[in-house]
Amino acid sequence: MGTQVLTGKDGKVKVGEDQIAYCDNWSMDLSQEAQEVLRLGTNWAGAQGGKKGASGSIGGSYSETDTALAAIITSWLGEEEVRADIHLVQSATKEYSGSAVLSSFNKSTPAAGKVTWSANFTFDGAPVEGAPVV
Repeated sequence: MGTQVLTGKDGKVKVGEDQIAYCDNWSMDLSQEAQEVLRLGTNWAGAQGGKKGASGSIGGSYSETDTALAAIITSWLGEEEVRADIHLVQSATKEYSGSAVLSSFNKSTPAAGKVTWSANFTFDGAPVEGAPVV
C-alpha cells in the first residue's frame, strides 16, 4: 500500500457547527491499495492502484474547563459511533477537511505540566482540499 504523509500545526475539530477542539499538531496519511497484476512474457509483477483512503492523527492542549472537548469523552462512553468534522490547516491558503470517524482518543496528564489530548481518525470518503474557513 502506497502512502503519502502530510503534516501541519493548526486545525480544528467540529461536531455540526460547533468547534469542540483546537489542535496544534496533526498528520494525515493518504494511502492507496496496490494490487498485483500478471504480465505475460515477463518475470516481473505489475501493479494496479485500488481503493484509496485518508487517515491520521490530531492533538493539542486540554483544559478541564473545556466542556465541548469533554463531551467527546462522554460520547465515547455511549453506544453511538464517534464522528467529527476535521479541518487540517496546512497554510493560510490550504486546508483538508471532511467528516471522519474517530478511532481512538487519548488524554494525557503528566505529573507536572500541561494536559494534552490526541486522537486518531479515518476520513469517511475523500477529504476536501480548499482554503481555510475562518
